[in-house]
This record gives sequence, C-alpha cells and structure tokens, in this order.
Amino acid sequence: MQGYEHGRWGTVTADNDPGTCFKWKRHLAAQSRVTIEWRVSATATLGHYRLVYHGGAKVASEALTLFAEVTNPFTVRSKAELKILA
Repeated sequence: MQGYEHGRWGTVTADNDPGTCFKWKRHLAAQSRVTIEWRVSATATLGHYRLVYHGGAKVASEALTLFAEVTNPFTVRSKAELKILA
C-alpha cells in the first residue's frame, strides 16, 4: 500500500501487515485471480492511497515476465474500516 505525501508516493504498509489480506485463486487452466483487501488501521493517516501489486506471469516454456499493477488513487477520510478490492 502506498500513501501520497509531500508530492510523492511512498510505501506505508506491505503484504505482511495484519490489515492486508492477499487471496489467490486458480482461474481456468492457466490463469489466476488475485484479490487484495486492506483494512485501514486506527493509526493510519487520512489522505490519498493506492495499492500496488507486483507479480509474475509465465507462458508455457517462456521466461517469467514480471509486472506491476497499480489501482486508481482513493482517499481515506475517516477511520472507519475500508475494504479495497483490486
């Protein structure tokens, strides 16, 4: 998870954070579906956030291709629990 502060994006939490849940599921024969949930902690700063996912894809005998996906930015305006699906 990245937060926007002082004109730049920076990491605020990673996949080992208790508020982050990563779910992986096989889809069809050679595809996967990923769901990532983030629960805003009581200590989180109100502001702008986005989720960044780094993964890898492989087709048959080809080399692994690394990729990154980034959600659209969203704003945390209260300390209420928030669930983001990406």
